[in-house]
Amino acid sequence: MIERLSEAMSIKIKNASPERTNSVAVLSYALSILLNFFFICFFLLLIGILTDSLQD
Repeated sequence: MIERLSEAMSIKIKNASPERTNSVAVLSYALSILLNFFFICFFLLLIGILTDSLQD
């Protein structure tokens, strides 16, 4: 899921500025790391809110 999303995003970024960006593989790898981090943070917050176990 994350790989497909990062691949699609990196292709769009590359098409928007082909000469100023890195290769699609490099962009895809970096985006997959960022997306993975944000998805983990989002789901941890969601689980914490749903279980009412967030600390003050």
